[in-house]
Amino acid sequence: MALTEEQRLRNKARRREKLAQESKEEREDRLSKRNARDRARRAEKRRTVEQNEPQENNARRREKPAQESKEERDNARRREKLAQESKEEREERLSKRNARDRARRAEKRRTVEQNEPQEKRPRLTLASFLPTFGDCKVQDTLKKFHMEMSTITVAACSACQESFPGMVMVPRHGECTRCSRDRGTPKLYSEENNMHPGAIPSQLKV
Repeated sequence: MALTEEQRLRNKARRREKLAQESKEEREDRLSKRNARDRARRAEKRRTVEQNEPQENNARRREKPAQESKEERDNARRREKLAQESKEEREERLSKRNARDRARRAEKRRTVEQNEPQEKRPRLTLASFLPTFGDCKVQDTLKKFHMEMSTITVAACSACQESFPGMVMVPRHGECTRCSRDRGTPKLYSEENNMHPGAIPSQLKV
């Protein structure tokens, strides 16, 4: 029968009152009994675990030191044998080991190739990144470039005779902005001021 909350509180208060009234000898006797019960419970739990543990684990635990000593003996024997081998025997052993490693890697590579799906991703090369003239995107880019180039005009200043694409001209005078601001007579970069170099010599022509 389950106890109510009030009954649990009453029992707890009764236990506290009883513990407060006990003497020192009674308290030591109670704690010693409780410790004895805990030790007995732990011993019983340990025995249960040992009984339920498989016998193979115990045998494996006993055989482990013997196996370790055998491995140590084998390693010592192998080191002694390697120390006594000649140069030709060492080279032959290393060549055999390298051959085995190459065969193992080749077998692993074949296994990977067999397990890969049939439709492989195409290998990316430098040519795959280069544009082709049959590509619509490249054709549109070239078309825009030619349209931009057709809008650029090459004008020549009537005073300094300079000429280059996109040159800003003053329509009223047919001069560049620099010469139109020049109010001197003759203008600084004009032919009358001996600043015009004349025709390009044949030696400088491309």
